[in-house]
Amino acid sequence: MVIDRAFVVLPVLPADVASLDGCLEHLVAAADEASAGGIVTTVLVAAVPVAAASAVLNPWQPLVSLVEGVDLRLVPVAGGADEDQALQRGAAEAAARCTAPRTTLLLATRPGVTVGTDWISEHARHHVAGATASTGPVRDGGATHALTANLALRMDAYLADGLRRSAWTLLHAVTPVVGPLRISLPTQA
Repeated sequence: MVIDRAFVVLPVLPADVASLDGCLEHLVAAADEASAGGIVTTVLVAAVPVAAASAVLNPWQPLVSLVEGVDLRLVPVAGGADEDQALQRGAAEAAARCTAPRTTLLLATRPGVTVGTDWISEHARHHVAGATASTGPVRDGGATHALTANLALRMDAYLADGLRRSAWTLLHAVTPVVGPLRISLPTQA
C-alpha cells in the first residue's frame, strides 16, 4: 500500500477565524513535510465566514504556491452552517478532486488544534501499514472532546460509507491511535 495524496479538511466557523492563521502555519509545515515524502497535499479550508477566511488565506497563497506538492484552497460553505456541515462540505470537495481513492488520505482537524510537522506523514505511515482509519491523541480544554480534531481515513472508505457525524464518531472511538503525534491546543488565558 502506498499513500501518495492527502486532503486535509479544516472546517472554519466565525469563532475560528482568529486562530486560523496560527493553524495554517502548522498545517502548511505538515503539508510541506508530507510533500517532501511524496504525498501531494491539499489543505481545504471549509469556511462559513467566506470573506473573513479569505482575508486570512490571501497572504498565504503566494507562499504556498512556492511549495511544490502543496495546495491551499478555500471551500465556501453556506452561511449558518455548523462545524459538521462545514466538515462534510470540505470532505465532499476532497472527494470530487480525488482521482485515486485507495492511495489518498482524508484528514480532518480544527483551527484551535496545533499539529506537528509530522502529522500527515505519521497518519500516512499508519495507513501504509494497512489501516483504513486512524486517530491520534488530542486534549481539549473544554468539556467535550473534538472528535474531528485528528482523524484520518482512506478516501475509498469515505466514498464507500458516505460518512456522517455518527460515523466520524464511531471511527474516532474504534481506530488505533497514531503516535507519537505532537498535537497541542493553545492555552486559554
